[in-house]
Order: sequence, then C-alpha cells, then structure tokens
Amino acid sequence: MRKRIAARKIILRVITNWSRRFLLKWKRKHGTLLVKFFDDIRTMVVTRKAVKRYRQLVVLTQRRFRAYHTMWKARLELAERQFLRVQDVMVQQAGRARKKMPMSYRRNDALRRIPRDINDELAKNKVLPIEEVATEAAMRQVLAKHVQQRKQEHLASVYKFFEHRCEYLRIIKTRAPLDRAKALMQGTLDPSMSLEDFARQRMSTGLQEMQRPWYHPVIPIVSMATLVHEARQSPQAKQAAGWNSHF
Repeated sequence: MRKRIAARKIILRVITNWSRRFLLKWKRKHGTLLVKFFDDIRTMVVTRKAVKRYRQLVVLTQRRFRAYHTMWKARLELAERQFLRVQDVMVQQAGRARKKMPMSYRRNDALRRIPRDINDELAKNKVLPIEEVATEAAMRQVLAKHVQQRKQEHLASVYKFFEHRCEYLRIIKTRAPLDRAKALMQGTLDPSMSLEDFARQRMSTGLQEMQRPWYHPVIPIVSMATLVHEARQSPQAKQAAGWNSHF
C-alpha cells in the first residue's frame, strides 16, 4: 500500500510539472502576441474605432432581434389566453350546438363580467357554439398561422408608411428653398429663419399629420370564435374526436 501511494505521488508530481511547463510555454506565446497587438494598436486609431463601432452595432442588432422575438412570443401567448376564454364560453352551450342553433344571451345565468361580455358579443353576431373543445396542438397551429398573417399585414402597412414618409421628406427637401422664397415675398415668414429651420418646421408639421400604423394585439371576439371553429375542424381535432369515439 505504501509503494502504491508513493507511486501515485510520483506520477502526480510528473504530470503537474509537465502541465506547468506546457501551460507556461503557451502563456508566454500568448503574452507575446498580446504585447505585439498592444504595440500595433497605438498606430491603428481609425481601425480600432471601426472595430469598436462594429461591435456596438452587432450588440444593438442582437438586442433588437431578441426584443422582437420576445414581443411576438408574448403576443402569441396573449392570443392563446384569449382563445381559451372564448372557447370556454362557446362550449358551455354544447346543447345548442347539437341542435345547430346559435348562441343565446343566457340572461338567467350568473356569469362573470368577462364571460358575460364574450357571450353577449357572440350571441349578438349569432355565432354557433361548439360541442367539444379543440386540442392544444390544433389551437397552437391555428393561432400561429393567424398571428403570422397579422404580422405580415402589419409589416406591410409599416413598410408602406415609411415609403410615404421618405417620399414626403424628399419632396420637402426639394421644395424647401422655393417655398421659403415664396413665403419671404408674401411676408408670411420671418427673414431671420434659416432655410434649415424652415425645412425642419415643414417636416415636423407634415409628419405629425401622418398616422403611423399600430398593431392591435387583442383579436376581436368574433374573429377568435372563427378561429375556434377552424381549430375544431382541423385534422388533429377530427383525429382526436375519432379516437375518443372509438373507445
């Protein structure tokens, strides 16, 4: 046992000394490269600033992408919560769904405020109820498709808005000298106002009149009811219903 312990100590000492020499060699090599880099960077002011700016832009792009991804993920979760609420109200009138009758107002039933508002809106538009709830997979598939469509429509409207905005700024920049000269001849402009301030004022006034498109995360109740029916008619829902009826 003593010989084994002594042999282990010798082996451990050899490995430790070899590792130290190996690491020291690479540390000296890396240290030399760092010293050369620091010597060269003193004469590379423009390159250093460019690399620093590039890094800042990459970090900003990553932050924007993560924020964009988190934003649409939160909107999808909100749509799922709204889907479940509308579906719970619709399935409560399963008896009328079997008779192919639209939803009723349920005046004699004690409902909370939010289910009451959903039920009244569906009954007002004569929406058909459902007999059973949709599967979670069908719900996610329908909502993902709908949210993707809403995203494309919103991005298209935003792109069109920025096109009009850039075109307006180009027109203002082109016509600013002529409009300023006319205003000076008519006496409606202070002569001390420079061309740059005049163009900035015209741009600010015109941009305030433009209405930027906004995304409405809440889906209308009737549209959500349509999505509920679409999820109930999906292949996953029909397959699950057939499987349950088989057993």
